[in-house]
Amino acid sequence: MLTVGILDANSRTNAAYKGVVASVIGQWIAWEAGRQGVDLVPPSEADVVLLCYAGSVDWRGECRKALKREKIEPETAARGRRPYVITGGPVDAVPLTALGKADGLIVGEGYRLLRAVLEMVASGCDVVDIATLFERDEHAIEWSQVCLLERDHQRPWLLADRVEPLATPDPFVDWGVPPVKSDDRVVRVIGSKGCHFKCSYCATTYRQDYSTNPDARGVQRMVRRLSRSGERVQLISNDPANIPYYTKISQKLDSGSYTIEEFMSAENRAAILRQRPRIVRFGVEGISERLRYAWQKPIPNPTLLDVIRDLQANKINSHMFLIVGAPYEDETDWDKWREFHLELARTIKWGLCRLKFTTFQPSAPSPMMRFVSGTGWFERWRKYRDWIPSHCACRHLVVIDPRGPASNVVDVADQLQITNDDAAKLTASPTTTDLAPSLDDFARMPSNLVRWPISLKGRHRIGNRYVERATSNKALPKIATVRRELKRPGQRHSKTEKAALGIDGTGGDLKSP
Repeated sequence: MLTVGILDANSRTNAAYKGVVASVIGQWIAWEAGRQGVDLVPPSEADVVLLCYAGSVDWRGECRKALKREKIEPETAARGRRPYVITGGPVDAVPLTALGKADGLIVGEGYRLLRAVLEMVASGCDVVDIATLFERDEHAIEWSQVCLLERDHQRPWLLADRVEPLATPDPFVDWGVPPVKSDDRVVRVIGSKGCHFKCSYCATTYRQDYSTNPDARGVQRMVRRLSRSGERVQLISNDPANIPYYTKISQKLDSGSYTIEEFMSAENRAAILRQRPRIVRFGVEGISERLRYAWQKPIPNPTLLDVIRDLQANKINSHMFLIVGAPYEDETDWDKWREFHLELARTIKWGLCRLKFTTFQPSAPSPMMRFVSGTGWFERWRKYRDWIPSHCACRHLVVIDPRGPASNVVDVADQLQITNDDAAKLTASPTTTDLAPSLDDFARMPSNLVRWPISLKGRHRIGNRYVERATSNKALPKIATVRRELKRPGQRHSKTEKAALGIDGTGGDLKSP
């Protein structure tokens, strides 16, 4: 019988946590193995290694270090002389990055395929049987399927030829999996998957269709029971207040990630304030209203300040996510951001408001995966950072710096599935580079080895619309017009929106693969 080990490459944020498997995903895999009666061994002694990491950025570096710690040779030359390595999670959006270190890649949620692997191990299969399963399964890719693919010699971020997708995400979600406590001591209950918004920069919303946990009473009972037992509880969702039963949860939640649109409902806002989370997090992303509109995430500055004032009045801390180095970002955007920063500094009188800046990445499978920003963003960032102390120092306002140019090169390489040298040449350009201006180019990007829920053509059109908006000198439309662009699931779309989103016209459903 084959032996199985779990290799958790996620950072241990709490040194007091003694478990070898520290992350939520790692503990879920251990639970699945226990259900199948598969005993786990140290990864260095295993025939099959289940490699888990929570994201796609940093995946290559963190997994390389984890494999090295276990004395497992991660390079291609060692295949056949090492354990069969299986991975999955958000790294399925960059299959060539994943299969540079792993042998089998699970695409999508992965519940069924992982269980199939464990059942095969329990029944006495061999490694060849597992490799055959990954090669044939429509929700997986095996290394042998991509090892001979050639790159475009002039543009290495593209494949030499257009290749039909090798897999599609498995949308199946087992909502009955019990919650686990990770190394930060927080118990996470899954409330929804995906997001009902389709912001053009966000990879999450393009990887899977939006769905909510259908067991409303079960979720409410679980949150209530965990809270009463003294646990810190977090409801996992990109937009929790959009869950139909969210307003019925009155227990204190540890923290939450929301969209500004959710705060526009008086009922939602009352529920959020009633739950008194330790900190409310939301993505603002664009540093100017212009960029937010281009990203299909229109948030007016006055609305943003209104939300912050409400949180301040109720003694709730806040955390904003912002993206710097956006494609076609310019000095005007930074001037607008400085104006907003001054207003924010005058508003924050209590507690903590964190501004976490993140460097833009061409993240697949979002429509923005075809853009690499020039180096000008870093100099604009440094001018802003030098401006803060002498203009709007505020002890309640904390600025978290983005990654610098050196780290950005590695991140771009991982996301485009190219070498660090090639990524360095791209990021050295003083202006934004459109890697795939034509639809044929876009189809040859390696991320399209997976067929995503929103069509290739639809994602390319959304990218074109971003360019039009981000380079236009036209005044922004009135906020009433902008708000109409924020569609809820099931609402009717115009013909233009259907064409841009790849919608088939049957009431808002995403286009089938």
